[in-house]
Amino acid sequence: MKQERINYTQVVWTITRLLQDAESLEDALRTSLGEVVRAVGAEAGTIWFYNSNGDKRIYPSFWIGGADLTGLSLAAGEGIAGMVVQEGKTTVVKDCQKDERWAGRFDETTGFVTRSMVCVPLINKYEVIGCIQIINKKDGSLYNDDDVELCENLAMLTAIAIDDKGLNLGFVKEKKTILSLQNVTKTYGSGETAIKILKGVNLEVQEGEFLVILGESGC
Repeated sequence: MKQERINYTQVVWTITRLLQDAESLEDALRTSLGEVVRAVGAEAGTIWFYNSNGDKRIYPSFWIGGADLTGLSLAAGEGIAGMVVQEGKTTVVKDCQKDERWAGRFDETTGFVTRSMVCVPLINKYEVIGCIQIINKKDGSLYNDDDVELCENLAMLTAIAIDDKGLNLGFVKEKKTILSLQNVTKTYGSGETAIKILKGVNLEVQEGEFLVILGESGC
């Protein structure tokens, strides 16, 4: 245990240097996440960020190992990650498959089997901005207090680096919808001579947008 503590201290120093000296914070975050995943002997790790100014969902922005999470997201409060973002508290789960909080649809979608995890909140000066998940120890053992402390150190250093350097997460601020059309149809005539002009049109116009609708005749 003493040797493990020494190794973990070295990992924290490595992460600190990576994030402080990074020209690209994105690359440094991926590398730092990989350092922790390797140090604790995990299969995978994910950094999630909360879109607090938009759709109120959390998105996987960086991941190491495991499944491809492209296009997936969670509502705040959904799943273990969503709950950690909502409550701002570290959570250790011994068996995700038996935990009622687990969003099993992720494993169903990706084919990856999530067994155990540590999930820690990312907290800046004012609010929870996301969380970090470390998933499945390769040897099948459970996460101990030292593993959890290392994950919390990564979360703390990540939040500090984001406060200091900033990070463009690609979230678009949600705009007010002023006009919405859903499955609109329009048919001229009837029977064999009927001409369907609109075939299930869906459209949302948001505040501040400039919209032109141009017909085939140019009108």
